Amino acid sequence: MGAGYGFVRRHTKDNTHIEPNSKPALKLIYPYHPLFGEKIDVFGAAGGKRDLVYVRLKDRSTRGIPMWMFDQARCTGIHEAVDPLVEVSALLDLSELLEK
Repeated sequence: MGAGYGFVRRHTKDNTHIEPNSKPALKLIYPYHPLFGEKIDVFGAAGGKRDLVYVRLKDRSTRGIPMWMFDQARCTGIHEAVDPLVEVSALLDLSELLEK
């Protein structure tokens, strides 16, 4: 279908394909998410700027979680820092920008 039928071509970073009869599960790797370490049933995905994985939780509710939170390579280096990593002057600049 073309654009005249409400179809919009999406450009995605990943090409996630889920078999219709399979029930894949992904382990959430991001350490600051409440579901960290849990294997979660996946039922769909949306690429592009949203890049979400749609999951079904134990209480049967559903939610979209960013795909990067399941990526071992991205989440391995995430940790609490002993010292701040952002300069105070940068935070002040950001504060001024947000007030405008």
